[in-house]
Amino acid sequence: MTTHSDGDNLLYRLLSDLISQGDSNSQWLVEHIVADCSVWWDPKVYAECPVLLPWAVRDPKSRGNRSKGLPDEWGSPNSAGYFRDDNSLVKGLVKALRVRGPASGYMTGQRLGLGWVAAHIWRDNSGDVLASRDPRLYTFTPNLVWLPRQIAKLSDVEGGPVQAALKSISRALYRPTQPVGAKHAIAEKAWSYLEDEQNPKPPVDLERLSFFDEPEKTIAMRQKRTKEVVDALIALETSGELTKKVVSSRYTIGLPSVSAEARTALRWELEQHL
Repeated sequence: MTTHSDGDNLLYRLLSDLISQGDSNSQWLVEHIVADCSVWWDPKVYAECPVLLPWAVRDPKSRGNRSKGLPDEWGSPNSAGYFRDDNSLVKGLVKALRVRGPASGYMTGQRLGLGWVAAHIWRDNSGDVLASRDPRLYTFTPNLVWLPRQIAKLSDVEGGPVQAALKSISRALYRPTQPVGAKHAIAEKAWSYLEDEQNPKPPVDLERLSFFDEPEKTIAMRQKRTKEVVDALIALETSGELTKKVVSSRYTIGLPSVSAEARTALRWELEQHL
């Protein structure tokens, strides 16, 4: 039977084969991929919002499974009160943002369209679950980078050269910035779960990188949304009910059913981010 060739997969295979050769040309390719085809958060965002969505966690089962009769439960809270996401919230963070970068940058001045992935740089960590399953790491600002789909697949290769380059860039980009107050402790706790490299020197000049523009806009919106969740948790403590939607309808409906103990713990955690 005749099979069909997937164009996207062909590009991934080509890049993967070229990089796996391990020579100077491979290194050159990796450097250009990570420098010219990635978009990062401005370190100013990290300073004020080390975790972008501290009330959310990735749950691959949140969308259910129609063939198995499992309902879509995206947006409902888990037993600890965290919003169950499938990366949709993360993808939506940048919809209205333009890219700031070098004058010759491929994305400079544009918004990201189709074919981009909100990639998590670290998958494995010293914790008990994958980084994306831990709310402290799921939207940890240094753990996120936007990449074209086929390059994102290369970054998923654990220990591979693209992933290693992204980790190195992330450390060089964000480690010099020190969040203040309780946010500093939050950031340091997150970093403690990510392995420490002896040679953190990035493979590219950081001046070549592209960033999402208007960091102040992102900071204000992220803090506003976190405060809305905190206010909802306080309202449940004081009156036992919610009078307006919080993040999503499912989250609003489900949050009162989370145990009072879990809601109190979540409120305390989120207050450290404000």
